[in-house]
Amino acid sequence: MALMCSFMVLAFMIQAILAATLHMNYPEPNSVYKIGDTMLIEWYTKENSSMAPPVTDEYATIVLAHGQRDNLTIDRIMTTKSALNLGFYQWIIPATVEPRADYVVEVGTDMSNIAFAGYITINRRSLTTVTTTAKTVTHKALGLS
Repeated sequence: MALMCSFMVLAFMIQAILAATLHMNYPEPNSVYKIGDTMLIEWYTKENSSMAPPVTDEYATIVLAHGQRDNLTIDRIMTTKSALNLGFYQWIIPATVEPRADYVVEVGTDMSNIAFAGYITINRRSLTTVTTTAKTVTHKALGLS
């Protein structure tokens, strides 16, 4: 009887964990980033049951994808081991990311529990023009002539 009760409790806990749905706060839709920026990725889980225990031992995978909403292509995996209950991840956009206006950041635990808030843009970092004044050093200035 105790074993049966343990199985029922375990089944309830698994069902409660699976009932948690992900929602994203950041990045916000239409945000614009530049290569080299630090992007804050923030999410929360919303339990579908008021009796569901907090999710503590599950991990989120975070990816950068692009394309149409129903046909996204994964560009890169940022991490596969971000603690789900932590609720945030910071990512420095590497120089190898191609600038695009149709990126999404997806956070998920499996194919049935994926969240993204909307499209974001990643641009190249603008080059700054540095004006320098050329100074000619002559032998005379060095006292050599």
